[in-house]
Amino acid sequence: MELGSETAAALAHEVKNPLSLIKMNVDYIKSCLNKEFDDNFEIIEREIGRISNIVTGFTFNRQPVYLRALLRSILNEYDISLKNKNISFEIDCDTDISVQGDYEKLNILFFNLIKNSVEAIDESGEVKIGISCEKNEVKVRIDDTGKGISPEIMEKIGQPYNTDKTGGTGLGLAICKSIVNEHRGRINFENTENGCRVTVSLKA
Repeated sequence: MELGSETAAALAHEVKNPLSLIKMNVDYIKSCLNKEFDDNFEIIEREIGRISNIVTGFTFNRQPVYLRALLRSILNEYDISLKNKNISFEIDCDTDISVQGDYEKLNILFFNLIKNSVEAIDESGEVKIGISCEKNEVKVRIDDTGKGISPEIMEKIGQPYNTDKTGGTGLGLAICKSIVNEHRGRINFENTENGCRVTVSLKA
């Protein structure tokens, strides 16, 4: 079966994300060969596995997904990999709330959203994630202290090729919107006094 152009472009975009983390870690290892690299090699192996899952994972595998554990795994990768920025990460959630969904696709969703927050912060800042359960919905709020979203981009957010990033394609948020829709959820973007907030609402 041949992939359509949009699907192929989205797939290529998602392959770039784990590869970029692999490159960051390889560069870091090269710069300090006298240190222990167990954590870095663990990330490399995990990202290679992610590439395989993205390329082959076109089905929807429903299972309980514990969001705090998923988000902590993503943030741990950034804690180890991010060397050129001073960014603190925080998760506010007393218990590990779960949703019924596809683990790999939710991983792609939140990886992309956190990646956007990190890229919006120039040198130093914060990314705070709150997880709460309200009635029959689980809400994940991602707040960053970045530059926010311009009105022109906000108006068409989630559409392919709508981006203000140099060399960007706008496919990341389009993929995020697609994954949220597949989970019958909602996603909302808003600028705040200190940066930007993204809220993902999923069925509990």
